[in-house]
Amino acid sequence: MVSVRSPLDNPAVEKDYSTSGKVATHVKYAFITTLNVAAVALGVFMLISAVAAGVALTSLVGLGIAVLAITGVAVLILALWIKTCMEQRKVSQVIVHQHQDPLLVE
Repeated sequence: MVSVRSPLDNPAVEKDYSTSGKVATHVKYAFITTLNVAAVALGVFMLISAVAAGVALTSLVGLGIAVLAITGVAVLILALWIKTCMEQRKVSQVIVHQHQDPLLVE
């Protein structure tokens, strides 16, 4: 008789039922959500700044707005890079846990 086990029953996968683990998970997802909201806000700000800088590029204010827009682009790229790194780390942790499954070795 063949018994079928769920991957969730794998003892090699560490399950964290502690409160601190749950809080850490919520903090991580809140951080990712904050990055997403910040990316959208920066995108809107950059669009408005680009229009304003295009209109008043010859003035000192236009130059300041252009610098702010460039800074916004840099922060947006940094936020997306951090988000991508966190997602890749999450995927790599899942892959490592899958390779620790004793049923996969057999």
